[in-house]
Amino acid sequence: MAKSQTYPMEKVQAVQEVLRKLPVKEKEKSRAEVVEFLKADLRKAVKQGHSLKEIQAILAEQGVSVSLSRMEAVLGQAGENPARQKTGKQAKPESLSPMAQADHTGKGGRRALNEGGEHAEPERHHAPA
Repeated sequence: MAKSQTYPMEKVQAVQEVLRKLPVKEKEKSRAEVVEFLKADLRKAVKQGHSLKEIQAILAEQGVSVSLSRMEAVLGQAGENPARQKTGKQAKPESLSPMAQADHTGKGGRRALNEGGEHAEPERHHAPA
């Protein structure tokens, strides 16, 4: 049977000291990590009135390519994109999801809204007598 290798404590402590003095190696960051790392600064820029589109251009000038959807996802602004102009118009029914269309049109067991935004009475279909 082979004898196991042993080391004097001085040698182990010397190796320990070398390992403890090793510098941190910086690894490159993915796009998601970059946005996460810059999240607070991105939020601040948005609060100062800059659109995500403008911020995207600034990042691109610095050689960092990040999509608007990535920034929206990380900043929690999906659906409220300050990079796009808000027109105040309602969505067209054909651009709505099937459930939203059902709400909008009154089909699918949902009541439609009248022009005043109130629920309209459902149409009653009577069987022929």
